Amino acid sequence: MRGQNGERLARSASWIADGVRLPAAFSQAIRCGQMLFTSGHTAEDGAGALLAAGDLPAQSRIVLDKLQRLLQGRGADLFDAVKSNVFNVEPGEQEVWKEAALVRASHFREPGPAATGLSLPCLPRDGMMLRYDVIAMRGEDGARLPRATSWPTGHWDWPVHLPYRHGLKVGDLVFLGGQVSLTSKGEVIDPGEMKAQTETAMANIEKVLAEFGLGMEQVVKINTFYVGNRGQQDLLENASVRSRFYRAPGPASTGISFPYLAYEDMLIEIDCIAMV
Repeated sequence: MRGQNGERLARSASWIADGVRLPAAFSQAIRCGQMLFTSGHTAEDGAGALLAAGDLPAQSRIVLDKLQRLLQGRGADLFDAVKSNVFNVEPGEQEVWKEAALVRASHFREPGPAATGLSLPCLPRDGMMLRYDVIAMRGEDGARLPRATSWPTGHWDWPVHLPYRHGLKVGDLVFLGGQVSLTSKGEVIDPGEMKAQTETAMANIEKVLAEFGLGMEQVVKINTFYVGNRGQQDLLENASVRSRFYRAPGPASTGISFPYLAYEDMLIEIDCIAMV
């Protein structure tokens, strides 16, 4: 990252004894100017023992406590989070999802960060239930930064109230949580139809950006999480739809396939970052 005058910005790392174990070249969390980034954390302790094995709500509390302490080590906290990313082990069913989602939500206040949550059948270790990371922003003088939010009228919602926002703008950066093909009541639109769901998710991105007076030309990074097991064929099925919303030079793009997502018959979730 560079400053407005082209200078390289100083970096400072944050470490905790029970944080994720990493080679010395990496940081558990790092601050650069107003930006703070955490590494993905799990419920393993400093010695590598897994705490609360198989208990997703309990591991959610453990991991968010770690992220809070890491951010505090660099002068911020979870209330400064602008983007959260959680990968959790659960079967892609709403009732199972709700309890842990509410536990995690309790660590934020409104307006909370933009959020992306992905369901997995397993993580690398038996009993490990989630991996969580956040991006936060705090003024270099220690002041909390003003934030603007986006929630278009009639936009899709979760089946329980959560503090997250579809879009969050802090300074010149805009973060969008994962956009999907759902109704305002959390029901899947076009179940099982990849192209139709991709169209809806992309249209939702346009709506969220429009509330900030922005368009797709301001998007600089897009992440797509989709259901598939056919490799490049699945990626191209949704990428051919997504690409129609941009013109060159478009955003950097990453696509990752999953066996399922958080809702049955939901096939795609897309998040992005835009710059004013």
